[in-house]
Amino acid sequence: MNNEILNIRGIKVIVDRDLAALCQVETKALNQTVKRHIELFSEIDRFQLNDEEMQELVTSYDRFKNLKHSTNPPFVFTKKGISVLSKILKKKH
Repeated sequence: MNNEILNIRGIKVIVDRDLAALCQVETKALNQTVKRHIELFSEIDRFQLNDEEMQELVTSYDRFKNLKHSTNPPFVFTKKGISVLSKILKKKH
């Protein structure tokens, strides 16, 4: 799991697609779940990368190369954001 943890804006985060893989769901499904419960997340716990951060991600990590031409930068989650998402996913099951 250490490969999935990145340091962005001085905060340890996991990119939505890596988190989705860990949760064994599609990235789109994970983000839709978050949107349905957006009031539970603060802007610090889940935020979208800016263009510069996304470019740095693509340049630094081969697994993100398919984001190079994406018009929607990914979201990232902090430890607290992951905890909130985990509680939501547990309630669904």
